[in-house]
Amino acid sequence: MLLKATEQCFNTLEKAEMLLLLLKRFPESVVQHGVSKSDTIL
Repeated sequence: MLLKATEQCFNTLEKAEMLLLLLKRFPESVVQHGVSKSDTIL
């Protein structure tokens, strides 16, 4: 659910915060979502 909310967010800062929260709460998701999502933010 948090991942879907992150994908639909238009505010870059808010998107970055939500992504960091996702990766902090679910470290195993770094392999699946970490690199692609961080590239999106940059």
